[in-house]
Amino acid sequence: MPKKGKKGKKKGGKKKKKTVAGAEDIIQRLYKCYERNCALTDSQMCSGIKKALKACQENTTVLEKFIFEGEVPENEGDLPVLIEPVLAAIRQDRYIYIRDLHIWEYPMSIENAATLALLIERQCYPMRVIELSDCLLEPYAAKRLSRSFNICPTLTHVVLDYNEFGDEGCRDFCKGLEQNITLLSLSMCYCDLTPKSGEYIGDLVSKTAVRELYLNGNNLECDGAMKIIKLCTEQAEYEAIKRAEEIKRKEEEEAEKAAKG
Repeated sequence: MPKKGKKGKKKGGKKKKKTVAGAEDIIQRLYKCYERNCALTDSQMCSGIKKALKACQENTTVLEKFIFEGEVPENEGDLPVLIEPVLAAIRQDRYIYIRDLHIWEYPMSIENAATLALLIERQCYPMRVIELSDCLLEPYAAKRLSRSFNICPTLTHVVLDYNEFGDEGCRDFCKGLEQNITLLSLSMCYCDLTPKSGEYIGDLVSKTAVRELYLNGNNLECDGAMKIIKLCTEQAEYEAIKRAEEIKRKEEEEAEKAAKG
């Protein structure tokens, strides 16, 4: 496995200014709901999201970009930071203004992945970007999430960097994305992929709308890269032939109609 590089992340939640009627009340409800969920689960709020929500209250804006970062308790007895309370708050309060969700360095269990997948599948949350970086995703969790991505009509960018799920996880994830028509960009850097994954990725790219692919830090080698290129080329040639056949068919139909006329 190649040595991990720097992620270049910025801490804390970020907000994008957007004027929404009653924004202050909307954010206040979400904040209270999140706070209550933390109390019920003996956990504490993510400091970045907490800060971002307070900033939105002050600026009378809604929060579109959520950045949840795993935090190690500084002192013995400090409460942990959990992902479930914030996901539950978004669902319970029906917070439809979320656009981007970034989860960094948090061990996502299969249950956590299922909770996120169910949230996405409700289709009332118009998320464009979902990032789960260094979240210890297992193959089954990756597959479960990919199926939910197919149901989200607004999702265009997915980042799964630093999840060492290997070829099995890549295979299951790509299989779950079969026939996806919205995803444009996919990043799986440092995911412990070998040349075998080239076949899964090539099949995915050739049959979906994915146009941007980031695979730095893997062990795909020339063999894996060639598999991706080969499958994409074959699919492009197939589509070109089908288009040519369709054009020819229409021309023949028009010629036949003209002859009869």
